[in-house]
Amino acid sequence: MNSMHILLHQPPMCFYRHSSTSILCPPTPLARIWFSLHHDSGRASMGSTRRRVLLVEDVEINRVVVRRLVSELNVMLEEAENGKIAVDFIKQGRTYDLIFMDKEMPVMNGLEATKQLRSLGVTTPIIALSGDCLPCDRDLFIHAGANAFQAKPLSKIELVRILTEYGLSISHA
Repeated sequence: MNSMHILLHQPPMCFYRHSSTSILCPPTPLARIWFSLHHDSGRASMGSTRRRVLLVEDVEINRVVVRRLVSELNVMLEEAENGKIAVDFIKQGRTYDLIFMDKEMPVMNGLEATKQLRSLGVTTPIIALSGDCLPCDRDLFIHAGANAFQAKPLSKIELVRILTEYGLSISHA
Protein backbone atom coordinates (compact mmCIF):
# COMPACT_ATOMS: atom_id res chain seq x y z
CA MET A 1 0.00 0.00 0.00
CA ASN A 2 1.35 3.42 -0.96
CA SER A 3 1.70 6.08 1.69
CA MET A 4 1.39 9.75 0.95
CA HIS A 5 3.74 12.07 2.84
CA ILE A 6 3.46 15.84 2.90
CA LEU A 7 6.35 17.84 4.31
CA LEU A 8 6.03 21.51 5.13
CA HIS A 9 9.32 23.11 6.13
CA GLN A 10 8.62 25.44 9.06
CA PRO A 11 9.82 24.43 12.54
CA PRO A 12 8.73 23.48 15.09
CA MET A 13 7.28 20.40 13.46
CA CYS A 14 4.44 18.06 14.38
CA PHE A 15 3.67 14.64 13.00
CA TYR A 16 0.11 13.54 12.29
CA ARG A 17 -0.77 10.08 11.01
CA HIS A 18 -4.07 8.81 9.66
CA SER A 19 -4.36 5.41 7.97
CA SER A 20 -1.82 5.51 5.17
CA THR A 21 -1.37 9.28 5.27
CA SER A 22 1.28 11.02 7.34
CA ILE A 23 1.79 14.75 7.64
CA LEU A 24 4.84 16.44 9.08
CA CYS A 25 4.04 20.10 9.54
CA PRO A 26 4.04 23.05 11.92
CA PRO A 27 1.45 22.79 14.70
CA THR A 28 -0.89 25.27 13.01
CA PRO A 29 -4.64 25.46 13.59
CA LEU A 30 -5.18 24.04 10.09
CA ALA A 31 -3.02 21.01 10.90
CA ARG A 32 -4.95 20.44 14.14
CA ILE A 33 -8.23 20.75 12.22
CA TRP A 34 -7.09 18.17 9.65
CA PHE A 35 -6.06 15.82 12.42
CA SER A 36 -9.35 16.34 14.29
CA LEU A 37 -11.39 15.65 11.17
CA HIS A 38 -9.41 12.53 10.26
CA HIS A 39 -8.45 11.12 13.65
CA ASP A 40 -9.63 7.52 13.50
CA SER A 41 -9.27 6.44 17.12
CA GLY A 42 -12.60 7.90 18.26
CA ARG A 43 -10.96 9.77 21.14
CA ALA A 44 -11.12 13.49 21.59
CA SER A 45 -8.02 15.10 20.21
CA MET A 46 -8.27 18.02 22.64
CA GLY A 47 -9.80 16.37 25.69
CA SER A 48 -12.81 14.24 26.34
CA THR A 49 -15.29 16.63 27.95
CA ARG A 50 -18.50 17.05 25.97
CA ARG A 51 -19.09 20.73 25.30
CA ARG A 52 -22.38 22.63 25.08
CA VAL A 53 -23.05 24.94 22.14
CA LEU A 54 -26.10 27.15 21.63
CA LEU A 55 -27.20 27.85 18.07
CA VAL A 56 -29.48 30.88 17.83
CA GLU A 57 -31.01 30.68 14.35
CA ASP A 58 -34.55 31.19 13.07
CA VAL A 59 -34.28 29.35 9.73
CA GLU A 60 -34.92 25.62 10.12
CA ILE A 61 -32.71 24.53 7.20
CA ASN A 62 -29.76 26.44 8.71
CA ARG A 63 -30.33 24.67 12.03
CA VAL A 64 -30.48 21.32 10.22
CA VAL A 65 -27.17 22.05 8.49
CA VAL A 66 -25.39 22.91 11.76
CA ARG A 67 -27.03 19.92 13.48
CA ARG A 68 -25.58 17.63 10.80
CA LEU A 69 -22.16 19.29 11.02
CA VAL A 70 -21.90 18.74 14.78
CA SER A 71 -23.44 15.24 14.73
CA GLU A 72 -20.00 13.63 14.39
CA LEU A 73 -18.28 15.90 16.90
CA ASN A 74 -18.13 15.70 20.67
CA VAL A 75 -20.53 18.64 21.01
CA MET A 76 -24.01 18.90 22.50
CA LEU A 77 -26.04 21.37 20.45
CA GLU A 78 -28.99 23.27 21.83
CA GLU A 79 -31.09 25.50 19.60
CA ALA A 80 -33.04 28.73 19.99
CA GLU A 81 -35.24 30.13 17.21
CA ASN A 82 -34.65 33.76 18.13
CA GLY A 83 -32.63 36.01 20.40
CA LYS A 84 -35.31 36.29 23.06
CA ILE A 85 -35.33 32.52 23.57
CA ALA A 86 -31.52 32.57 23.88
CA VAL A 87 -31.65 35.34 26.49
CA ASP A 88 -34.39 33.44 28.35
CA PHE A 89 -32.22 30.27 28.35
CA ILE A 90 -29.42 32.21 30.03
CA LYS A 91 -31.82 33.79 32.54
CA GLN A 92 -32.99 30.24 33.39
CA GLY A 93 -29.42 29.39 34.35
CA ARG A 94 -28.38 27.42 31.28
CA THR A 95 -24.71 27.69 30.42
CA TYR A 96 -22.83 27.14 27.20
CA ASP A 97 -19.23 26.91 26.08
CA LEU A 98 -19.95 28.74 22.81
CA ILE A 99 -22.88 30.58 21.23
CA PHE A 100 -23.50 30.90 17.49
CA MET A 101 -25.76 33.93 16.93
CA ASP A 102 -27.64 34.69 13.72
CA LYS A 103 -28.16 38.35 12.83
CA GLU A 104 -31.64 38.58 11.31
CA MET A 105 -34.36 36.91 13.40
CA PRO A 106 -37.93 37.72 14.42
CA VAL A 107 -38.88 38.73 17.98
CA MET A 108 -35.27 39.70 18.90
CA ASN A 109 -32.41 39.94 16.41
CA GLY A 110 -28.88 38.76 17.07
CA LEU A 111 -27.43 42.20 17.71
CA GLU A 112 -29.93 42.96 20.48
CA ALA A 113 -29.61 39.45 21.94
CA THR A 114 -25.81 39.76 22.02
CA LYS A 115 -26.06 43.13 23.79
CA GLN A 116 -28.49 41.72 26.35
CA LEU A 117 -26.35 38.63 27.00
CA ARG A 118 -23.31 40.83 27.63
CA SER A 119 -25.34 43.11 29.91
CA LEU A 120 -26.31 40.02 31.91
CA GLY A 121 -22.61 39.33 32.45
CA VAL A 122 -22.34 36.43 30.00
CA THR A 123 -18.69 35.95 29.02
CA THR A 124 -19.27 32.92 26.79
CA PRO A 125 -17.74 33.44 23.35
CA ILE A 126 -20.38 34.55 20.85
CA ILE A 127 -19.75 33.89 17.17
CA ALA A 128 -21.94 36.02 14.92
CA LEU A 129 -23.36 34.27 11.86
CA SER A 130 -24.76 36.19 8.93
CA GLY A 131 -25.18 36.14 5.19
CA ASP A 132 -24.55 39.89 5.32
CA CYS A 133 -20.78 40.04 5.01
CA LEU A 134 -20.00 43.70 4.62
CA PRO A 135 -17.42 45.14 7.04
CA CYS A 136 -20.14 47.30 8.61
CA ASP A 137 -22.20 44.16 9.41
CA ARG A 138 -19.19 42.59 11.11
CA ASP A 139 -18.42 45.80 12.99
CA LEU A 140 -22.00 46.07 14.29
CA PHE A 141 -21.81 42.58 15.76
CA ILE A 142 -18.36 43.08 17.28
CA HIS A 143 -19.53 46.38 18.78
CA ALA A 144 -22.57 44.57 20.23
CA GLY A 145 -20.22 42.16 22.03
CA ALA A 146 -19.58 39.27 19.65
CA ASN A 147 -16.12 37.72 19.77
CA ALA A 148 -15.98 36.90 16.06
CA PHE A 149 -17.98 37.04 12.85
CA GLN A 150 -18.50 34.12 10.46
CA ALA A 151 -20.22 34.31 7.08
CA LYS A 152 -22.95 31.79 6.34
CA PRO A 153 -23.20 29.08 5.29
CA LEU A 154 -21.00 27.44 7.91
CA SER A 155 -18.89 24.58 6.57
CA LYS A 156 -17.58 21.67 8.62
CA ILE A 157 -13.99 22.86 8.40
CA GLU A 158 -15.04 26.37 9.54
CA LEU A 159 -17.04 24.87 12.40
CA VAL A 160 -14.10 22.73 13.52
CA ARG A 161 -11.75 25.72 13.21
CA ILE A 162 -14.02 27.81 15.45
CA LEU A 163 -14.47 25.03 18.00
CA THR A 164 -10.71 24.45 18.07
CA GLU A 165 -9.95 28.16 18.35
CA TYR A 166 -12.21 28.45 21.40
CA GLY A 167 -10.82 25.32 23.08
CA LEU A 168 -13.79 22.99 22.65
CA SER A 169 -13.25 19.27 22.42
CA ILE A 170 -13.41 17.87 18.94
CA SER A 171 -13.74 14.20 18.22
CA HIS A 172 -15.85 11.82 16.23
CA ALA A 173 -18.84 10.53 18.17
